[in-house]
Amino acid sequence: MQAIDSICFSDACTGCEACCNVCPARCIAMSSDAEGFLAPQIDKDHCTGCLQCRTQCPALQAQPQRNAPPDVYACWSLDDAIRMQSSSGGLFSVLAEDILLRGGVVFGALFDETLHVRHDFTETREKLPRFRSSKYVQSEIGDSYRNVRSFLDRGREVLFTGTPCQIAGLYACPGDLRHHPGLTTCDIVCHGVPSPQVFASYVRWLQDKYQRPITGMNMRDKSRSWRPELLLRIVSPEHSDLLFPSSRDPFFVGFLKNMFLRPSCHQCRFAREDRPGDWTLADFWGIGNTVPFAHDTQQGVSLLLVNNDKGRRVFASLKDRLFYERRSLDEAKQGNSMLSRATRPHPNREQFFRDYRQLPFDAVVRNHLRPGRRLMKRVKTLLKTILGARIVSAVRRFRRSRVS
Repeated sequence: MQAIDSICFSDACTGCEACCNVCPARCIAMSSDAEGFLAPQIDKDHCTGCLQCRTQCPALQAQPQRNAPPDVYACWSLDDAIRMQSSSGGLFSVLAEDILLRGGVVFGALFDETLHVRHDFTETREKLPRFRSSKYVQSEIGDSYRNVRSFLDRGREVLFTGTPCQIAGLYACPGDLRHHPGLTTCDIVCHGVPSPQVFASYVRWLQDKYQRPITGMNMRDKSRSWRPELLLRIVSPEHSDLLFPSSRDPFFVGFLKNMFLRPSCHQCRFAREDRPGDWTLADFWGIGNTVPFAHDTQQGVSLLLVNNDKGRRVFASLKDRLFYERRSLDEAKQGNSMLSRATRPHPNREQFFRDYRQLPFDAVVRNHLRPGRRLMKRVKTLLKTILGARIVSAVRRFRRSRVS
């Protein structure tokens, strides 16, 4: 058999790393491409041409179809501390703690000591906080799929959380993990994954700008509220934390503009209501805008899609630890457009990467990552959408008080 040159088209590759994990010759490694995204590189001297990488590549396979729509809920953890430490309502922590208490293992994304985002696992509740909250960077899978398989083979329950393409990558590995009774999967409603290389440049830019080392980052700080605007907290030893709105942060500006997302994100096969995970989690943006929601949402509300019978069994076992209310799929889609369509690339995306490769990052920030009128308009529209629910709720309370 003849060695192969590539697996799938570069703009279709999601970086899920399934190919590395299924290759029997172990001759595929991930390395950064010209835009800083991890992509497979084949060692043709050792490739046997077995084509397992292509046979199992999720980007080249037809997606399984479900017949029934998901069950849709607004939820949050009844533990206020967990809810405040989480991006939205804390559902990941509720599910993860349940798995850990039964002797299971939890996989998810974390920041390591160098602020590199990678997938890892924990077997203890003490390490669970590192897996909470959002990381708006594509995580490196590494050996996570193999470790999942190893734990399952030893009879351990496993929770695996990640982007939809990472869930699909896990399912591509040998052993028909999609139907394994010991595995629970949870995908997120993903806006798209930014370049890890751009993020690393941004971190160095922050350190130069503020003249301090940066050892931690909370991209979804809720010390002021879950909404109306996302807050970014920068952690530095021996210095007070920096806290500012995402609309003033260059990385968030580029993220919301879709300036440096992975090319495959703009044709994402998972940007729809038919999801690969047993559960799907997101912020329930716009909750109450169409149908009133008579509860305080300031600490965060999770959108939960329960996608199959396994997900329903898991949800039923956790109901005593949650607030939950059944909602409509239409309402979920209104606040999360990625349940209906993929994000569109910014028209200046190619120019951004040309400048990124040639100019200092400070110049890239000035040229491309400053808040503009269109972005501020989007932020204002989002604020109106979110605050609309609060206004409707206040009017209803006022009317009830007048009647009484």
